[in-house]
Amino acid sequence: MSRYRGPRFKKIRRLGALPGLTSKKPRAGSDLRNQSRPGKKSQYRIRLEEKQKLRFHYGLTEQQLLKYVRIAGKAKGSTGQVLLQLLEMRLDNILFRLGMASTIPQARQLVNHRHILVNGRIVDIPSYRCKPRDIITVRDEQKSRALIQNYLDSPPREELPKHLTLHPFQYEGLVNQIIDSKWVGLKINELLVVEYYSLSNIGELVDEYGKRGIRTLEWINTPMSRSGINGNFIDKTFSIVANILLRIIPTTSGEKEAFTYYRDGNYAEALQNYYEAMRLEIDPYDRSYILYNIGLIHTSNGEHTKALEYYFRALERNPFLPQAFNNMAVICHYYGSKGRDLPPYSDRGEQAVQQGYSEIAEAWFDQAAEYWKQAIALTPGNYIEAQNWLKITRRFE
Repeated sequence: MSRYRGPRFKKIRRLGALPGLTSKKPRAGSDLRNQSRPGKKSQYRIRLEEKQKLRFHYGLTEQQLLKYVRIAGKAKGSTGQVLLQLLEMRLDNILFRLGMASTIPQARQLVNHRHILVNGRIVDIPSYRCKPRDIITVRDEQKSRALIQNYLDSPPREELPKHLTLHPFQYEGLVNQIIDSKWVGLKINELLVVEYYSLSNIGELVDEYGKRGIRTLEWINTPMSRSGINGNFIDKTFSIVANILLRIIPTTSGEKEAFTYYRDGNYAEALQNYYEAMRLEIDPYDRSYILYNIGLIHTSNGEHTKALEYYFRALERNPFLPQAFNNMAVICHYYGSKGRDLPPYSDRGEQAVQQGYSEIAEAWFDQAAEYWKQAIALTPGNYIEAQNWLKITRRFE
């Protein structure tokens, strides 16, 4: 079950009214958005706020919302409208819109405690997707009906949407049809949410492209420096994916210019955007990909120590990032191949410095092997070249 236990009023002051999260509304003039630093909001911040409104209103985790976005993307019709329809047809939201609960978290609690029936059968899954002609009723128990009656007796929040019918004396609701987007109970620009997910998952796309078509070890021995831009695995993959995104994603001219910076290796603007994203984003899952992408840029600039730091920080928030383990292994393998002028990497590395460069290299290769093993454990069947290297060097268990 997804729960948000943080301060709710703080959320609505920053994002605006979220009726699914709380019945309270921000007072005029108290909106934190009016108290923020002067200047125009970045496109990233606008998209992020729309995404957060959707998450907190419907009470979803980042993974749940991402799953709905992917389902909507595969369905016929506008992705944004399909996404809203999927969320609005959840059982917990249907109860909330019928007035049987004052917020979506309360509706979720009713479902979890088995107070609700759909077509005469108990349903205890809040995310259950309702269909037209479904009949929502309350169990014939005094406790169940007393809970619902308290909510029904409270003043109605808004007009009942046309896709629903309520029979309060029978404690019954009917789903008439799929909801039309104009009856959605939240002021939201769903297209910005779709754009957010389209533009934010570059790191994931880079890794996926690398798994499918790029030979991981082909560029390992190539120096990773600013002068050798786009001359290694990470840069080449990043450049290829940027070209693909420029063609397939419906972005504005300004956004396409930003992707051109990625493609051409000019990462200063990208870093600035990601640092702003870190300041605004609070979800650990989202932050992990932001940190990972910052690590990618530092790797491309030849700043390997910084890159490793950001990969570590990404894995602290999301340990299921095989691409981060892979990129850390690539850096360690590069250090091992270089075999000279290396900073000590660990206690073992410091001892190796005193004994000779060959042992320094072996220490780095051992560390690369450990990272590749973790990447392979998360995604068996990927990183074939790394698996072959582990077998050849007898580091594969």
